[in-house]
Amino acid sequence: MGRFFICLCLQRILLPISLVLGCVLRQNGLSFIYLLLLLYNPIVPVATVTTITGHAGRYLKAVIFFTVVNAVAQFAFQIVLLSYPPYGSIVSPNCGQMERWFRYGGLVRLDMIDPLDAVRILAPEVVMLAVSILVLVVCRALNHRRSDDDQLLPVISSPTSDAEQITQRRKYSMLTILGKYIVLASLCLAGILRPSVLSGVYFLVFLGTMTSWALNRDLAKGFAVLCRLLLLPVTAHIITIYLYQMQWFQELLPRNAPIARYLGLTALQTTNCHDPRSGHISDEEWASFVSPLALVWLYFMLWYESNMLINAPLIRGRESVYRKHSSRARSLFQDSLGSVTIADVAEENIKLE
Repeated sequence: MGRFFICLCLQRILLPISLVLGCVLRQNGLSFIYLLLLLYNPIVPVATVTTITGHAGRYLKAVIFFTVVNAVAQFAFQIVLLSYPPYGSIVSPNCGQMERWFRYGGLVRLDMIDPLDAVRILAPEVVMLAVSILVLVVCRALNHRRSDDDQLLPVISSPTSDAEQITQRRKYSMLTILGKYIVLASLCLAGILRPSVLSGVYFLVFLGTMTSWALNRDLAKGFAVLCRLLLLPVTAHIITIYLYQMQWFQELLPRNAPIARYLGLTALQTTNCHDPRSGHISDEEWASFVSPLALVWLYFMLWYESNMLINAPLIRGRESVYRKHSSRARSLFQDSLGSVTIADVAEENIKLE
């Protein structure tokens, strides 16, 4: 359990935070890869003895691979600039067609650049390479497969009892109920931070779900399907906001355009052609900066809760473990919210005639 918890924290907390950092520091083609890896993260199972050699292991290796590719691309581009003296002549002038294409891809010249901008441009690869290697090495070490005897021995010597299974199911049920509250709160937050058409969808879903729950309707498989359907607009919303931070999108769709206002698109960073490498933070209200992070949080919560609801174990009937040392039988009842109640039921006295 301790090993699983460590892998869970590394894969579900540390790695996503690093990917978010790579997307926040800069918005270009190289960081767009980090955004795609971030959106794929909740789909990947937590690393275990089985998954570390399968889906989870391939994902962690893919993160390392794309990070190395980005770093090599940055290094190779600087070599190309040095090969055509004077340095940076092939990407001159600023905001020229050639300079724009390279900058949108994430490749810029580094001469006479502000130190903070240099850190902002180069830090994502350094952070991602260190974190991704750390996560893969630790998860692989914790889930190292030894011999077949070592794997079979715990299963034979310590079988899971009925009481332990019931306890695990009750914990799973409690986490599922807690997840419903978190998802609903996340929907409300994403709906009110930045009013727009898509935010209105989140808020209407929040109101409809709360109304249905208040009428004592079960939020089970149907709610899981709704969460999966909401992933489509949330994903499109996140990608659109990310792309809107680039100069070409802001010129194509100005911030005062009706479509931009209806979709809630805000330029959190603007480009100055005097030095397009320098990111100028706009003076928008704080809610505009928090809204993209709230959408990412909502995306992760929708995935986690829908998976838990779809894979939720059912507790049915009577469990014999509660009848071994008692003259009264105990039955398990599960209400629409997923709560489990243990009730004492008097055993029937059968008279023989």
